[in-house]
Amino acid sequence: MKCYLKCVGDARHDPIEIRNDVETFIGRLRATEIKDVMCSRNQVSLRADFDKRNVNVKALGVNNSGINGFALKKDKMYVLQPDDVLEILLGKYFYEIVFESDPATDERTDQASVTPTVTTVKNANGVWESVGDGKLLIFTPDNVRASNKVAAYDLDGTIITTKSEKRFPQDVDDWKIFPYVAPKLSSLHQDDYKIVFFTNQNGISLGKYKVEDYKKKTEAIVTKLNLPIQVFAATGKTIYRKPMLGMWNYLCEHKNQSVKINKNESIFVGDAAGRPANKVLKTKKDHSTADRLFALNIGIKFQTPEEHFLKHSTSTWVRPLFDPKSFVASKSLLDPPDSRLVSTKLEVILMVGCPGSGKSTFATTHLVSSGYKWINQDTLKTWQNCLKHLENAVTAKQNSVIDNTNPSKETRRRYIDAAKKLKIQCRCFVMDVPFAHSKHNNIYRELTDSTHKPVNGIVMNTFNKHYEQPTVAEGFQEVVKVNFIPKFNSIDEEHLYRMYLVDS
Repeated sequence: MKCYLKCVGDARHDPIEIRNDVETFIGRLRATEIKDVMCSRNQVSLRADFDKRNVNVKALGVNNSGINGFALKKDKMYVLQPDDVLEILLGKYFYEIVFESDPATDERTDQASVTPTVTTVKNANGVWESVGDGKLLIFTPDNVRASNKVAAYDLDGTIITTKSEKRFPQDVDDWKIFPYVAPKLSSLHQDDYKIVFFTNQNGISLGKYKVEDYKKKTEAIVTKLNLPIQVFAATGKTIYRKPMLGMWNYLCEHKNQSVKINKNESIFVGDAAGRPANKVLKTKKDHSTADRLFALNIGIKFQTPEEHFLKHSTSTWVRPLFDPKSFVASKSLLDPPDSRLVSTKLEVILMVGCPGSGKSTFATTHLVSSGYKWINQDTLKTWQNCLKHLENAVTAKQNSVIDNTNPSKETRRRYIDAAKKLKIQCRCFVMDVPFAHSKHNNIYRELTDSTHKPVNGIVMNTFNKHYEQPTVAEGFQEVVKVNFIPKFNSIDEEHLYRMYLVDS
């Protein structure tokens, strides 16, 4: 196995080898042919991890370095994945990492998975396990046994409801079991099903209630049902949260005594089923689709509590606007396909796209690497500063790309007017990615890229609210659509991308 740091675009020099677990300094050196005085001799340090096939990056220089257009904080460690673009100086000197392995000795097809830390506490009622610093909590009573058949359930709204009849429990004791639950679970247990609860408990990570209170409540519910029930709780927005498969995978890999689960014989029941409001039955729409999508991701039968316990007919539901399982990427990056990516004329390209649409990755990979000056308001703080940098680029006879979300005509107008004043052409590249697809991409990016700063849902909703489709009539020489073409570093990453990740 070997790892190289390789120039993006026209190679200025030969690739630089980055050794496994050995610190390598990159900056204003003979090896990089960088002579820019803004770049320190030791601008960044790199350390390859052959097991994970990535490179740990630490920014050391006085001026910012970057990854995929995002500024790195000094002395903070980041992870550089294949296909990421490392900027030795933010917006300049672009590199990618390349791993080369000997096929005769390396049979790996994907990245190694990291085994999370597990702490165990035993009490009179069973064993509690905390996985990954509390991201997943598991309760296993002593009499739980493995089975190839699993009857799995959501907890709140499926097994229990509130005694107060309010939507949310008022305290740790505000719960009661639905009267029809115990007989059904007992019957399934007698039929050799393993009974499992999978529950999202994001309130723990938000500090709305304490871990010990949740544990006390869980043990009381299992004791009341008087059955061997294993309980999994995702405590935050991580890979363990439904509809993602972290809890199910952990059950299969670690908590079923190596007994393979027969999906055709198993079932998941939950009330977050994506059902619309029903005026006739006087029912409100479901708060989420997480339970139904969880079952679809697993590939097992799904039922609502009414269907499962009360034998109601199958309910209708509203499917997600973006279906990752059927998504097929376009073969052409641009639309129209013959559109020019870069121009020989002095110009500014205005990017338009929701967070998660791939806008910044496209800009840095295809435009900045071709010599365009990268201008971004997140880095420069104000649009006025963006205009100043545009003017400086024109003075230097350098093309520019404005990498902001630019949702409305109003936000775009200031750049169109500036281009006219500067007597350069202004083109628009708009990411052709629906809002629901961008939400999926954003969650996927948070799960797979440790350097990515999470995007607040309010930011995405604000973009969607103010979005106006760009047109040539606004003053653009051309409006080009950019198709989203995902790239994966491993089979596992593509498998994750094809899962339903958005729970509502």
